[in-house]
Amino acid sequence: MEKMQWFKFSISEWKMGKIQKCTPEAKSSFMELCCLYWINETKLSIEDAIIECDEDNYKNLLSKKVIKEVGGFIKIYFLDEQFENALEKSVKARESVQNRWAKRNTIVLGTNYDSNTNVLQPNYDSNTEEKRKEEKRKEVIYSFDDFWKLYGKSSDKKKCLDKFQKLSDEQLKKIKEVLPIYIQSKPDLTFRKNPLTWLNGECWNDEIKNTTSHIPLQQNKPISYEDFMK
Repeated sequence: MEKMQWFKFSISEWKMGKIQKCTPEAKSSFMELCCLYWINETKLSIEDAIIECDEDNYKNLLSKKVIKEVGGFIKIYFLDEQFENALEKSVKARESVQNRWAKRNTIVLGTNYDSNTNVLQPNYDSNTEEKRKEEKRKEVIYSFDDFWKLYGKSSDKKKCLDKFQKLSDEQLKKIKEVLPIYIQSKPDLTFRKNPLTWLNGECWNDEIKNTTSHIPLQQNKPISYEDFMK
């Protein structure tokens, strides 16, 4: 993916935020840390973060909850949200350009534009319509949008979509049945696996243990998305 060149900085949130409780040195280090975090596409290890801003400033930022640690990495949540939004816009913009090229080439040149190879292909691909029908049929079984909304943890959306579209009917049915139970067992996003990890590992086949004793798991009765959100 082309690296995002900028992120938004809100002066009012800076002046009113937790960062004002930090030392001047930690404030300066935080700006450098934000830049490195963004360049690394929001994936920055604790070790690299400490090297960037030195241990004292890092501890100061951590103690004031300006940054958090999750699974060996740091998290700067306002940048996570911006990066996810920017990524979605980038994907949509690229798809829009590809669709315009495909439409133009079909009308003017009688060809199809292959977005995977960036070349013009003869307009006689008999598999295209079948593929479109197959994707629509799978959406009826369980749509990716329903999966994404319920999972609640935004990471690697494009890769998750690609993986999701390759799943079989039986796998989709199993995910639809098991996912609400898994979400119920992991109400804290910190302990919930990244969605791509969950899909790649076929974790819908794993035994689900209740980590929240006050919430009984309904393992024998699938929970619908509507019921789960009540």
